[in-house]
Amino acid sequence: MKVLFIIGRVGIGGHARSALSIGRALAAKGVQVHVAAGEGKGISLLEKSGLPYTIFPTGYEKGYVINLQSFRSFSRINKTFSPDVFHAFDSNALILGYRHAKKNSKKLVYTICGGPVPRKSIPVMRPLVVFSNELKQGLMEKGFPEENISVHAGRIEFENKKYTEKYLVDFLNQLKIPKDDRIVLMVSRIATSKIPALLNFVKAADYVGAGHSVKFLIVGSADDSLSLNKLQESIHDVNRSHSQTLITWTDHGSEQASGLLPLASIAVGMGRSAYEAMSVGLPTLVIGNHGFSALACSDTFATLMEKNFSGRDASDRPEDDASPEKAGQVIVDLLNDPGRAEKIGQEGMSWINDHLTAEKGAEFYSNIYKKENDYFILPAQSAVRKLYFRTIGFRILNPVYKLLAPIKFQNYISKKNKEIHNKKTDFTLLTKNIPS
Repeated sequence: MKVLFIIGRVGIGGHARSALSIGRALAAKGVQVHVAAGEGKGISLLEKSGLPYTIFPTGYEKGYVINLQSFRSFSRINKTFSPDVFHAFDSNALILGYRHAKKNSKKLVYTICGGPVPRKSIPVMRPLVVFSNELKQGLMEKGFPEENISVHAGRIEFENKKYTEKYLVDFLNQLKIPKDDRIVLMVSRIATSKIPALLNFVKAADYVGAGHSVKFLIVGSADDSLSLNKLQESIHDVNRSHSQTLITWTDHGSEQASGLLPLASIAVGMGRSAYEAMSVGLPTLVIGNHGFSALACSDTFATLMEKNFSGRDASDRPEDDASPEKAGQVIVDLLNDPGRAEKIGQEGMSWINDHLTAEKGAEFYSNIYKKENDYFILPAQSAVRKLYFRTIGFRILNPVYKLLAPIKFQNYISKKNKEIHNKKTDFTLLTKNIPS
């Protein structure tokens, strides 16, 4: 079976990494996987993925709103590879895959990586795969048929990138971190959507302070200078208050940050970065944009998984219980009790192995690909066109909105959107719809 994985624009975040992890696991099962990806910062991930791939132009880097060359290039990829299944991993990929699946009577699968519920309208189709019940419920509230949605999040590889001992020692030396200090590591892109979580991490580090032979390390590339400046200012203030470099940020090694996990004693993350830390046995805290969510352990796995370990559940709890200071105290407790920290780390590793491995994801998707053609429902052409023109409209109007709309108004809209996304949901009514 030949499956064409489509990534509308390849970045270095969890979106592309998840697709490539699933692709490698499918390839190991004998499925022919080819990746068609729009140009972006994550091209190096493709180069190291071990999967055959083709890059097509998107026009993002040149500021194009419409780039017909992407459609022509994708048509050539389709003609050369001639897939049995088109598997899209974002809305732009869905637009590209739909045209050829319809024209050639092929199967089309769409996976939405992460959450929260997309603001763009998602065309009704089957199958649509999501990573969490939160996202499933949100789509159902928008009118998406429950029977068309499957929930499966298997995408984590235990064979993470391994760096040599010498590389890790040199890495610490470059950052001037003493090799005997324990490290609390957070892996995250530096972007507007991530800044609240990163600042919560900085506040937790400030609470822990300098009395525990511990350093706090943030590894991640910067999407924009404004977000990076905000993070660096916060780090500088905390380091100055403690009269030492308590917190360090670096983008060095960010493309294969999972290879740096052996340096850490404790990890902090959201989504995929939390899963990867757990997969190597690190005790892991989930700190998101709304504060401290929980320490990942047997008592919290189910609750955290409802929202894909995003930390969005923190908004449902009392402010003191979700404060960065509460996270700081949990870190102190783990530093003071290495035996408990190791036990929690092992619980996390076992849970990932039982639920979220890429191999389980590959088995899930193999079952979908093998289904008869009448199981697959292509979206209506009018719905795909609507999605396409909304995407174009967003690319035209969003920069204008950011430039001209008063900051007070933008903050108001942002607050309202958060209120919508933070609505409490009764997840006891949801069950996983996994194909047989």
